[in-house]
Amino acid sequence: MAMYYIYFLTHKFFNLICYFFNQKFKIKFINYYPIKMDIEPTTGCNFRCTMCEVSQPGFIKKNMTLETFERIIKENKQLIRIRLQGLGEPFINKNFIKMITIAQKYFIKVDFVTNGSLLNDKNINELFKLNNLNIMYVSVDGSSSKVFEQIRVGSNYNKIMLNLKNFFKINRMTKNKIKTKAMMLVQKSNKHQVEDVIKNTKSLGFNGIDFQIKLTGFGNRELDEINQQQQVVTVGEGNIVDKISKLEKKYGDRKFRFNIITNNLFTKKNKCNYPWQRPFVDTGGYVVPCCMIANSKTFNLGNIYQENFKKIWNGQKFKLFRKSIENHELHDFCKTCYMNDN
Repeated sequence: MAMYYIYFLTHKFFNLICYFFNQKFKIKFINYYPIKMDIEPTTGCNFRCTMCEVSQPGFIKKNMTLETFERIIKENKQLIRIRLQGLGEPFINKNFIKMITIAQKYFIKVDFVTNGSLLNDKNINELFKLNNLNIMYVSVDGSSSKVFEQIRVGSNYNKIMLNLKNFFKINRMTKNKIKTKAMMLVQKSNKHQVEDVIKNTKSLGFNGIDFQIKLTGFGNRELDEINQQQQVVTVGEGNIVDKISKLEKKYGDRKFRFNIITNNLFTKKNKCNYPWQRPFVDTGGYVVPCCMIANSKTFNLGNIYQENFKKIWNGQKFKLFRKSIENHELHDFCKTCYMNDN
């Protein structure tokens, strides 16, 4: 067991050294492999959220197999942390807990994103048996049934709140605590409930809250146009970012931290770094530059069943994509993460 542990630790350590060396000295040749990765357990979901591609007509759900998941992990023993997220609700995949267990075997910490609807007693108990969970993110897009269920169509706000209360009751009592973050996608239809969401999530026991202001279409132009109609004001009068910043001074502290993700994530000078640091692998094994694109039909860099991940990572297609970011010759699906005038 000791030799097994040393093997993985050494593998991760040397890759981490290469990663930091490369980042510090801005070496063009990538001599490391990603230390973080987003992996999609499923595209299946029990909600039909207004802003999500899953709600689009003709969308077909798919679960990642354990074979695919383990293949990704085995080809990336250098990974330190993964986030299980994508277009679906992870608990829809009956092998979700097994995936976390596999990651644990390879000494990989796991974050995951859930809508909270399937945090029943059984699943909560399974989570607390694990020791490699890092952060559980929960989407909370309102503070009332009316607003929440209007956005997250098919949801039951009261049931989700009850699930969370049950989770935090155990989380407070156990030594094996799980870090938690609430996530709010701020839109015109829920912006008036921002303060109430903050108060509710803080009182429940969350360690912090992320506010996503930018509504994208995951590379889907039609969905992007729909979502832009719900975009909140981020400049000038009524600036939602200023409002949240003021609320941070009121409610934020070292036990409850704020993170505001605005629509000016990247600029010509402040370029996207995901293609160098944190790729996304979908349910079918397709490698995508980042989780904001998500749908491999929009764009992908190869499939792990056709080529080893490490060959894809250093392949010509990935190199050309990184060059498009470096030269600011952005694909249309990348532009939504950049300021309009840069």
